[in-house]
Order: sequence, then structure tokens, then C-alpha cells
Amino acid sequence: MIHLDNSFFFSKDGFDYKNNPLFKKNLEKSKNISSELLEEFDLGKNEILKSFTKNYQSKIRSLKYKINFKRKKKAVVGLGGSSSGAKALSFYLSDDIIFFDNIDYQYFSNFFKKNNLKDFFFFIISKSGDTFETLAILIF
Repeated sequence: MIHLDNSFFFSKDGFDYKNNPLFKKNLEKSKNISSELLEEFDLGKNEILKSFTKNYQSKIRSLKYKINFKRKKKAVVGLGGSSSGAKALSFYLSDDIIFFDNIDYQYFSNFFKKNNLKDFFFFIISKSGDTFETLAILIF
């Protein structure tokens, strides 16, 4: 049997958050971060939050039609876990998707010799945003 001692949170009357210094400190921290995020959103500086707005979604939809996405071939650039989900799903899609998921120079060279880049729509996937290999492929 597992026994957890969390009695330092409680008094006879229940959860005593008003007198818990750690709770107060974390609450204050949360308020400050929330205020910063709200300010970033109001100024249009936070792209992630901005992507949830109706205006942003409309822009993306209109861009989708301008690109003529359906006529383009698809290529995914990403290594490891960044592209493995897309790779697994690609087996169920009717489109052939090219994956750049390693840094094999010969593979890139052959691809660029045989294909016109204007025929492709590239998806760049990086969970951290700064994976060296993914950035190197993108630069290449």
C-alpha cells in the first residue's frame, strides 16, 4: 500500500492554500506569466497564441488556396520523432510523400537532380525548433 503524506497542505478545515507560502509563490508566478502572455497577444507578438484567432485561421485558409496545395507533391523534412508520426500516417494516404529524415548527401543530390523544387510543398518538422540536422537539411 502506498501512503502519501500531504498533511502540510491541510488544516482541520481542509486545504489551507491561504497560508501555504509555496502556493502563494506559484500563484504569483502564474499571474505574472499570464499577464506577459496577454500583453504579447494584445501586441500581436506571440505567433502561437495568434494562430488561434479567427483572423489568423482565415489567412491560413486563403493561403492554402493560393498555393494550390493539391497539385503539389509533398516532402517532409524532419528527423526521428519529428517525422515518424507523419511517416506512419503516410502509409494510409494516397499521395506519395518524400521524407528527408537523414543527412545522406547522396540522397539529397539525387533528389535535387531529378526534381524541380517548385513542384513540391515542403513540411519542415522540428519539435524543439532548433534540431541541428533538420536545420542543416533546410539550409541545403
